[in-house]
Amino acid sequence: VIQAFIADHPNTLLLMTSDSDAGGMQVFGQPFPADTAPATASNGAPMDGVEGTNGQLFLAEPDANGVRHPFAIAWAQYHDVSGGILMKAQGLGAERVRGTMDNTEAYRVMYSVLFGPLPRR
Repeated sequence: VIQAFIADHPNTLLLMTSDSDAGGMQVFGQPFPADTAPATASNGAPMDGVEGTNGQLFLAEPDANGVRHPFAIAWAQYHDVSGGILMKAQGLGAERVRGTMDNTEAYRVMYSVLFGPLPRR
């Protein structure tokens, strides 16, 4: 949907990032007693299904035997931790997002697309 929007509106910048990696994603695929994800993982972090915590479990694509296995997602830590995150961009100014960048650069990318070069202090 967003790619079609950007194609129709080339002056649009899509910038995706986060403030932390939450300690890493964990995928839980053991058999669950119900069709919904448990509220929390053993570390207390929320365990998410399709619509979030206490939601319907995700279903993997069929394996070689045609079986779709249920799974849920949680995070290694309940609180934010330092670590690498992704920043991706598409559309106007996307070329400014490259290599290794500090996540505070997201502001500079947005500013430069909206207003031009950031003023010097």
